[in-house]
Amino acid sequence: MFGFRIARVQARLSAQIAQLLRDHQRLSVMQWRVLFMLDALGKTTPAEIVRETGLDKGQLSRTIRDMTERGLLEAVPNTDDMRGQVIDFSERGRALFQKVRPLIYDRQDRLLSVMSEEERKTFIRVLDLLEDEMNRIDAEEN
Repeated sequence: MFGFRIARVQARLSAQIAQLLRDHQRLSVMQWRVLFMLDALGKTTPAEIVRETGLDKGQLSRTIRDMTERGLLEAVPNTDDMRGQVIDFSERGRALFQKVRPLIYDRQDRLLSVMSEEERKTFIRVLDLLEDEMNRIDAEEN
């Protein structure tokens, strides 16, 4: 039953974020995730984003192409692996991220405001425990 609850919360959170992004900046959740990861990692490769997030490689590739065409990202050949590319914010993409980030963080803060500081720490600790165990199960099964 807890898997269903987690999936339901995740689906509702994604739907709310998607609506917020559409209403304010015509961004998809996937595009937001790319911008967020660029902010976290700096200039990086799509492969690194996939490793860090578990996003679908094909969907990420299409998203990066679309964002590059919209002028939100800059992509250059990866000198370490000429088959791939390195992506980074364009000036327009960085400005958009700076504009959208407060909207997303305000929503996150509102959701977390129903918990005490101790409950937040426990919540994060429980998520970490579940993710660690899922990683162990994956390693055993693969």
